[in-house]
Amino acid sequence: MVADELARVASGRSMVIPDTMRYRLDPPPRSERESAEAWEKAIENARAQLEHQATRRANLELALKYAPAAWRARNAWGDAAVKAYEEELARVRTEVNELNVMRKLQQESAAKEISALEREWYATTRKCAAIEGAIADLEAELATK
Repeated sequence: MVADELARVASGRSMVIPDTMRYRLDPPPRSERESAEAWEKAIENARAQLEHQATRRANLELALKYAPAAWRARNAWGDAAVKAYEEELARVRTEVNELNVMRKLQQESAAKEISALEREWYATTRKCAAIEGAIADLEAELATK
């Protein structure tokens, strides 16, 4: 039914207006008022309408008696669900914060190590440049002799 209704809305068709004729208590048409069968049909319709109204009345009485407690129970269930979700959210946020702290500490530690390695690389590079300079000087000295 839901799929049919969604298809109807998507296609732009207007909603079908419910037939309310069956809820009316009309007597048989004038031409059939002498027919016992027509009157039986009208009486059967009246009985159906009376039963329908009795059912509605019973449902309203049950709603007056039990609906407030059911509503309070449903609200209590909703409040409990919200509380459980809030607790879960707080737990997950705590885990995320702990993870972020751990990552930050790891990154700071890695930064110190990378900085030390970078200083060592620069020192090694300077030594290599000094050695290459000394080699160039020695080669120039040898070339002049």
